[in-house]
Amino acid sequence: MNFSWRTFPKLFVVIPILHYVLSLCVDAESKEHKRLKELEKAKRKSITIAKSMEGQKN
Repeated sequence: MNFSWRTFPKLFVVIPILHYVLSLCVDAESKEHKRLKELEKAKRKSITIAKSMEGQKN
């Protein structure tokens, strides 16, 4: 890829914008991943509590 003085200002503007957009996308995926992880952890805890209650019944 050849850089010239004519393309440099365009890159100076476009690359930070692309970086910002990509960081927003990655952050959104990260938040979604954390939410799913917490949801799965809550499910495991509820199953464990239910099984322990069954054990105490008998």
